[in-house]
Amino acid sequence: ALAACSKEQTVSFDKGAAIGFDTFVENSTRSVNDPSYTNDKMFADFAVFGYVEGAVLFDGVQVSKSITNNELKSGWKYEGTQYWIAGAQYNFNAVAPMTNGGWEVVKKNGETVVTNATQTTISFTNNGTTDLLYATAAQEGLASDNAVVGFNFRHVLSKVKFSFKNEYNASNATIRVENVKINDAYASGVATL
Repeated sequence: ALAACSKEQTVSFDKGAAIGFDTFVENSTRSVNDPSYTNDKMFADFAVFGYVEGAVLFDGVQVSKSITNNELKSGWKYEGTQYWIAGAQYNFNAVAPMTNGGWEVVKKNGETVVTNATQTTISFTNNGTTDLLYATAAQEGLASDNAVVGFNFRHVLSKVKFSFKNEYNASNATIRVENVKINDAYASGVATL
């Protein structure tokens, strides 16, 4: 005999159980405070790499800005929502921007190169106009009320600063510096996050 259940079962997760992300850019690493790169308007997206107890959870998943996303408790969203496991240790790496960032994940035999099951290696080319940013975070999963993963983004590329001192004491003299160039600078590199 066959029997059917007429009731529908709905499985729901605590909203605090969904893994969410939030960001902050460390402006002290910038040589110029660009008003277009404030914490409210930093970049459109970033890639996240995540590991739980050494296993890959996120492998370069695109995280993008959303006006409202109540499920993840922040304005950032991604496809394929992942959930916290109580008591598990998580490690995350992020690279921004994901779109047109001039970087790619280093792969060996088609697989992402991961060091110590918590680090991701990327290669990048400096185009002279894109700020390449990275962030890392570690967090333990809770049974409920998990905080979003807070990424404090820093710059992968080193800042170069030029200072010019005018020791000419004439008040009516103007000195203009033009065409400052850096020769033989590295155009590409590899970073382990």
